[in-house]
Amino acid sequence: MKFKLFFTLILVAVVAAACGGGSSGASPFPSGPGQPNEIPTAPSAPINVTTPIPTLEVQPTQGPTSNCPEYYTEEFDTPNECFDLNKVFFKAPIVPPPEAARIYLAGGALNFEFPLDKSTFKYDLYYYFFNGQHTYNDVALETTFQTLTDSNLNTGFILACRVTDQSWFEARVTTNGSYWLYQYDRQLEAANKNPYIEITKGQTNKIAAKRNVPNTMRLECVGDTLSLIINGNKITTNQIRRPLPGGVGVGFTTFPERYPAFALIESVTIAKP
Repeated sequence: MKFKLFFTLILVAVVAAACGGGSSGASPFPSGPGQPNEIPTAPSAPINVTTPIPTLEVQPTQGPTSNCPEYYTEEFDTPNECFDLNKVFFKAPIVPPPEAARIYLAGGALNFEFPLDKSTFKYDLYYYFFNGQHTYNDVALETTFQTLTDSNLNTGFILACRVTDQSWFEARVTTNGSYWLYQYDRQLEAANKNPYIEITKGQTNKIAAKRNVPNTMRLECVGDTLSLIINGNKITTNQIRRPLPGGVGVGFTTFPERYPAFALIESVTIAKP
């Protein structure tokens, strides 16, 4: 049975639940992210247009599931409600045509394919998948990712924590060794300002800057600190403001003039820090 993934920008619901259980209630995610303050590759046009994503298809091995544990590892074997691939948080100046943007499940991974295409060449594209089934005060997220054959090494992978309808914190890592920590603030977006507040950025040699080689990134959100760990090496720890509890997320980003981009996310683990 084919499972059609209608990739459309929608409001994703976060179900608030205390880390050890408790009452729940729904709150929508914000209308869309804007552009980071700095990208060390090439400038891009401001992101201010909400756009849908073309319909894609995934062939599951079994029907969707609905059981989302509080702590577990998402293997991306089948579609489910935990990281719902029917819902994508996306914003960019353009709508990539089907031949220029393909996201699908295959081989136990979340796959991203962005061939060299004149319609996307000068733009960066952001794709977030949020899990709002539980609300976490403190949480550790870890993902394993690869940049694939024939891809530019400057492909970006994202982990997000404390995701609410007002803000979230995220780590970004590229296969060529760049990293960032950001806070997203919807109040800035509502004021028509850049909603990303840069916490830190840098370059590291702890990433295997090779194609078809797995890397891991871990984001620990504990109290008023964020810690980024890459391949078991602590890269940075930074203090944050307003560390409200929230959901979690995973994502992928392309960069201007850094195509083609072929990559996959093998798994995402939600754990107690």
